[in-house]
Amino acid sequence: NAYHSAKTDAQKDRTHQRYLRALGEHHVSATEPIRWDSRTDYWTCAFPGFKRGDDATRAEPVFDWTAYDRAIGAAMTNCHLKSFGLRIPGLGHCAWNNTRPKVFQGFTPQDPEYEILMGKMLSGLEAHLREKGWYAQALMAMDERTPEDVRKVSDFVRRHAPGMRISMAGNRKPSDFKGIDIDIYAQILHHVTDDFLVETSTRR
Repeated sequence: NAYHSAKTDAQKDRTHQRYLRALGEHHVSATEPIRWDSRTDYWTCAFPGFKRGDDATRAEPVFDWTAYDRAIGAAMTNCHLKSFGLRIPGLGHCAWNNTRPKVFQGFTPQDPEYEILMGKMLSGLEAHLREKGWYAQALMAMDERTPEDVRKVSDFVRRHAPGMRISMAGNRKPSDFKGIDIDIYAQILHHVTDDFLVETSTRR
């Protein structure tokens, strides 16, 4: 926005839409095609939390998809995106060890409540995307993670949303993720080394 001297919300929206159209025209996926610096936090609106029961097994996720659907729908319809990423707080960018702990509803992946609550939220998200007809276009997006973390995230997603596709930006050779279920893997440019090129040339 600074580069384009976009100052008002209307100017920022127009800039954002131009970039989304360019991505759609070149068949590039956008991670959550929503302008996050706008006045609306779409994910918080869509998933404000849970109706709490006596324990995690009785808690039920609360969803309000109004603003989220409007934003995603506009991006898919007006900008013709072929796919989009789901940046789910506490999952794809979560460290599953204690080196950089992240939480979901106050729980870490080491807590049994995390599996229950995140699983319910993920199942609800999957059901909604299927209902809207966006499920085939949605990708659960991850940044650079260790093979150990990627395997745990992948296994978790397969348990609770078996058909959801997974994408990630990587900084290792694809063989480091052998046996892990990843649908789309994109190498970060400054990690495209000679070893990476040699390995990928044999996989084509």
